[in-house]
Amino acid sequence: MKAKAYLKQRKTALLQLLDDTYSLKNQPEILRFLDRYIDCESTARKIVKFYKKDRYHKTLEQEHINVREVASAAKHFGFPMAAGDVYALFRGGRGIRGEKTPRQLRNAYVHAKKESDALEILEDIDAHNALMQRWLRSVKGYIETKEEALA
Repeated sequence: MKAKAYLKQRKTALLQLLDDTYSLKNQPEILRFLDRYIDCESTARKIVKFYKKDRYHKTLEQEHINVREVASAAKHFGFPMAAGDVYALFRGGRGIRGEKTPRQLRNAYVHAKKESDALEILEDIDAHNALMQRWLRSVKGYIETKEEALA
């Protein structure tokens, strides 16, 4: 009898994940959020790589993003973004519901696709997008400054 109960639980869990309600095709705001966050994390990884090259004269690749290194790299390259904002964008871990960073929300949504995570993204979408846009403007500003210096 236990086997039948387990099968029913598993079926329900899998069907919830396959429910189109929170599919990205039905959630353009979440899709844009994820896309923007991926841009932030990808550029953060590169900025950290450049920072390590400048500081340690080594090119070190790492699997996980380290928020302290991102904050140090942002400071090193003169990003006009406070360390607190960098932490508010890239802090990892599980997070507390209602206080999750864009990184924590991306991880939660991508790995579990829970309705509560989708709703949390949507609740603070403007604040999260503003934070991510600040990071991306900082990256673009760095590029423009370096191009002007070389011209």
